[in-house]
Amino acid sequence: MQFEHWFLLFVLFFIFFIAKSIFQKKYVTKEEKIMTNNQKIFGTQKVTTNANEKREGYRNPFPATDFIVEYDMGQGAGVKIPLIERLNFPYGLAIPGGFHERGISGLENACKEASEEINLEIIITDPDRPFLYMTDPNRDPRGHVISAVYLATGTGVLRAGDDAAAVSLYSPQEIKGLFGQDKFAFDHEKILTRYLSERWGI
Repeated sequence: MQFEHWFLLFVLFFIFFIAKSIFQKKYVTKEEKIMTNNQKIFGTQKVTTNANEKREGYRNPFPATDFIVEYDMGQGAGVKIPLIERLNFPYGLAIPGGFHERGISGLENACKEASEEINLEIIITDPDRPFLYMTDPNRDPRGHVISAVYLATGTGVLRAGDDAAAVSLYSPQEIKGLFGQDKFAFDHEKILTRYLSERWGI
């Protein structure tokens, strides 16, 4: 009888444990999924107040900051535009930039990326008004990335670093001559086409 008594207690405890696990999975996991998704994307926790809410969580785009730098060569050489050759996928020519890091402004992010990728100090022409916002979900093969594109002037000794395998200077006319040859990563040919048209009339 003593064995049967302990066996019955064990069975009841096991049933209670399983029932508790099912209950928690049903009513807590949805909230945890939302928190986990945001932590993976932005390192934030976004909590729904409705435990029975049926949505699975937010899948926000990744923010990025890109910039076109006008680099004055001096001595009558005119303005040149630095373009990087990307070290990582997707490969090709690109304007400098990178993912927008948490805790800093777009201006600060652009300056940080300029220092890391092309070794220049830059001054953003209009920090409060980016030149373009690029939001097409298909613009980046790695995922949905939205980019604020700024115009800037740059000074310093040009040198490739971070995600840039190389960096070279191009005149506006030289950049235009690269169009239509599938040389650019992302939608940067589209960005530069708009820039050349509005800034240089070509």
